[in-house]
Amino acid sequence: MPNQTFDPPNRTVANIHPSDPQADAARRQALLEASTLRWLRDADRDRADARALTARTLRDWLRDTPSEHRVERLGELSVALHRQLAPRSTPDAAAFISAFAHTMMETAVAEVEREAACAGHVAWFTALRPFLHVEPTEVQRADLTTRLDGGEAALALALTRLRRRLHERIDAALRLWAPDREARDLLRRRLRDSLIATEPTP
Repeated sequence: MPNQTFDPPNRTVANIHPSDPQADAARRQALLEASTLRWLRDADRDRADARALTARTLRDWLRDTPSEHRVERLGELSVALHRQLAPRSTPDAAAFISAFAHTMMETAVAEVEREAACAGHVAWFTALRPFLHVEPTEVQRADLTTRLDGGEAALALALTRLRRRLHERIDAALRLWAPDREARDLLRRRLRDSLIATEPTP
């Protein structure tokens, strides 16, 4: 049953100090590469030569694009990548933004999972993961309390803490890409719009 120790520890990849430019740059590169690979797989273009080509393009784009313009220019990046890989077809910037949104969300969830594992709460995370964005029904709540050998209060506490951690991880990722509040709100809306057709988002 979760108690005060349920709160995951702070020593995690997700908590690299935002004033560390080298670490932040590495995280941006990793997220963008993972998003691009997902986009390539979705478009059935996940080839070794394509991955090598896009890796170079991503490095150059991150280097040359000012931080305050990265959010608004994600669509332009996807068009440039598309023209390199399939010059005779029509670019689909929305598909790239969707891949970026799903990758950011999956990365945030994975970071929360690692934190839960470090705190010894893998079983709780596994059981509650389907409810990070939606409320369990009464039947589901009863089943969860039985499976996890906890009461309603413990279940509510665990969900609250996991959701808070997820929000923190998402906000940390947004800060990497959007230096000011207005840009973060724009990015959040774009990502929400990309995800809303598949699952609720925080």
